[in-house]
Amino acid sequence: MSKTSGVGTDSDATYNIQHGKVDTIGNDEGNRTSPSYETERPIEDATHNQVAMNSQNTKHSIDHKSDDPGVQANMKHGPLDIHDVQSKPEIEQICRDEKKTFLSKTKERTGVDLDKSDINAVVTDSSRQAIKNGGTIAGLKFNLIVAVSKNLGIGLKGGLPWKLKSELKYFSQTTKRVLDPTKRNVVIMGRKTYFGIPPSNRPLRDRLNIVLSTTLTKHDLPDEVLLQPNLEAAMKFFENNNVLKNSIETVWIIGGAGVFKDAMASERCHRLYITQIQSNFECDVFLPTIPDDFQEVITEPEIPQGMQAENGINFVYKVFEKR
Repeated sequence: MSKTSGVGTDSDATYNIQHGKVDTIGNDEGNRTSPSYETERPIEDATHNQVAMNSQNTKHSIDHKSDDPGVQANMKHGPLDIHDVQSKPEIEQICRDEKKTFLSKTKERTGVDLDKSDINAVVTDSSRQAIKNGGTIAGLKFNLIVAVSKNLGIGLKGGLPWKLKSELKYFSQTTKRVLDPTKRNVVIMGRKTYFGIPPSNRPLRDRLNIVLSTTLTKHDLPDEVLLQPNLEAAMKFFENNNVLKNSIETVWIIGGAGVFKDAMASERCHRLYITQIQSNFECDVFLPTIPDDFQEVITEPEIPQGMQAENGINFVYKVFEKR
């Protein structure tokens, strides 16, 4: 198993994180999700059996408010250390026997001994936001998003060689989308990409804009736009600024070719969101070759499925993930 710096547990976990990779560990039944159990609602046979054998340790606290009678009983008599945080129950630690079982099962299935390693173990609830936040422990990651023609073109004379309003809308919605409404996303781009955006649209709204350049100064950009010399410097800037890091959700790389090349070669690169345009176009900027360690994955439900068409141009949305 590759070196790991963050491990999380979750029930009903079907989403993977964007800030860091997740390798979901299969349970005893070979499934990669372990749903919870509610009274009179057996979600999974093994979980149902566990309720019968160990009912007092079967908890439902996370999905209810702190004043729920069941939660109150768990807080008072249960084996978990549960605290009231803004009217929501929060589990602080696993009781000794359950922690021992969790650690031994993890070692048995992965070969990783959490008790004797530097791994940070995270116990999460059944929300994908919890899984997503847990991934930040493994180090800040980023995604790349780009539209590319059949001949690998991505730009012409500082702009786009095609007119696809629906694709621009997809780009905007994808790079703005957050699970936590108190946070926002980051878009990182090179100097030419930034100034290739129409003046009325830059900086890109509702996102933190970062421009990579060694020739520009802060006086060349609006106050709300950050300037960094290169991609790695920008990522370390976030990691060293806890206030800023905790205010962002997803980092997106949006161009140009040189930044894309550095991004795809980086261990921080998690996914490529590529719009594949099914036609050749005259271009003067081209997408670098995608490394072999990226493989296509099933897209999220928010991404339009199948072949799209606009202005006589066919295109399809694809997602690739670094193995």
